Amino acid sequence: MKKLYLGVCALLSFSASFGQAFDYSPSQILHTELEYDTYSIVDIYMQTTDLSGITFAWETVENTIPEEWDYSLCDYTACFSGIPDDGIMTPIADAEMADGTKGFLKITITPNEFFGTGNVKFYVYNQADETEGDTIEFTFSLTGGVGLEEEVTGLSLYPNPASETLVLTNGSNVDLTYSVLDLSGKLISMGYVNADSKETVDVSALQPGIYFLRTEQNGTAILTEKIVIQ
Repeated sequence: MKKLYLGVCALLSFSASFGQAFDYSPSQILHTELEYDTYSIVDIYMQTTDLSGITFAWETVENTIPEEWDYSLCDYTACFSGIPDDGIMTPIADAEMADGTKGFLKITITPNEFFGTGNVKFYVYNQADETEGDTIEFTFSLTGGVGLEEEVTGLSLYPNPASETLVLTNGSNVDLTYSVLDLSGKLISMGYVNADSKETVDVSALQPGIYFLRTEQNGTAILTEKIVIQ
């Protein structure tokens, strides 16, 4: 797929003066300031300029996200652990596009406790015409922030990977809420874990894959952990 991108670069630079291939929202280049040890979900939506049907395809051109960060990618109807080299989205018919359906690339990212910057570039194109496409870019930075509130310590989660249950231990003196989310950030379940106690989280109904467990105090994110369901 790298040959595809290199092969169309000249055509893209030539055609740039005639405008981009697709319409994007919120923008073709999207920057996000990340929060300390908290997941963020960012996405770029795309549609044809004349609202005609299309099958979007994409190739990862560059990925400089720090290896200490956790991240995943979703496109229109598929999600992936990490960021693959390329992919093809589900076709969008004329009527669907005209009715507001859009293709998209969505990144869910958690910087954990590591400060830094990173970016991901994709070449997004029409599967029927590889030269009809654009480069889009996600940029991220974590340059400062607040860690766990001083009194919120002693959080642990086990076993991980898990298949039936997780045990969330709250060794602090404050009550916390928790939520389980999938790779796209969709809420799966939520509950409470009281101060200085343990809570058993039932994950037996989840399909195997990667999820996130997020803990909060009074609506403020405290810690987000990646969990693996087998």
